[in-house]
Amino acid sequence: MKRVAILMAAVALPAMLLISACGDDDDDTTNGGGDQASGAHVEATNASVKSPGNDVASVYVTLTNHADAPDYLISAEILGERAGQVGMVQIHEVVTEGATSKMQEVEKVEIPAKGELQLKTGSYHIMLMNVDPPLAEGDELEVKLNFENADPVTVKATVGKPGQDMGATSHN
Repeated sequence: MKRVAILMAAVALPAMLLISACGDDDDDTTNGGGDQASGAHVEATNASVKSPGNDVASVYVTLTNHADAPDYLISAEILGERAGQVGMVQIHEVVTEGATSKMQEVEKVEIPAKGELQLKTGSYHIMLMNVDPPLAEGDELEVKLNFENADPVTVKATVGKPGQDMGATSHN
């Protein structure tokens, strides 16, 4: 009888640990309709989208790291009804060599400890490609930002007027 109790305990303990590890892991902090959202250590504000009206667009946002160590923006994704309408989402930077500037994909972007990173025109930004149908002024996107250490943050970003310099200034 004692062997049966020990055997049952040996089987039950790993099963309980496995079940507790598979619990709800929904760490997303969703923006409640304003222009600000915050995760465990990173706050996202002033989210906006710039689109020339074709199949590309850029997302801009200010990221503030409240932690004592640097963190990194490692990816972004489009959620909601537009999720299936955006073919590719990448983090880009604009690099100037001589008189020419070009965009290139980066693996991650550092957000300094107790500091801020502004994704803006002519700098780091989130690039949306193969957008079909194209975005129009006033359209709203849900963008999930994923970090190396902080919880993911979801922001709502509105498409501004074509030609408007989005992301370079604070939008309240």
